[in-house]
Amino acid sequence: MTDIPRTAARVSALAALCIVAAGCGNTPERLNAHQSTNVDRNPPEVYAMPDHYNNVASKCDGHGHRIYVTSNKDAAPSNMVVIEDKNCGV
Repeated sequence: MTDIPRTAARVSALAALCIVAAGCGNTPERLNAHQSTNVDRNPPEVYAMPDHYNNVASKCDGHGHRIYVTSNKDAAPSNMVVIEDKNCGV
């Protein structure tokens, strides 16, 4: 005789694992982003900050905006700011 609650728990755990694994696949959007030829792969300008402060990186988006992003350390979230910059080409 089988233990129905134990079998049901195993089936539920397997179904949940399948759902999670299906969500981690390479979607066409992710693949296209990696294969795109019009992506600026040049390194950003990095502003190194003293200890205990997050570093900042900036880069032009090519459409008249400069993007500033903070590094993510000490479990602090990254921040991103986009400002108009006429030097960033339109």
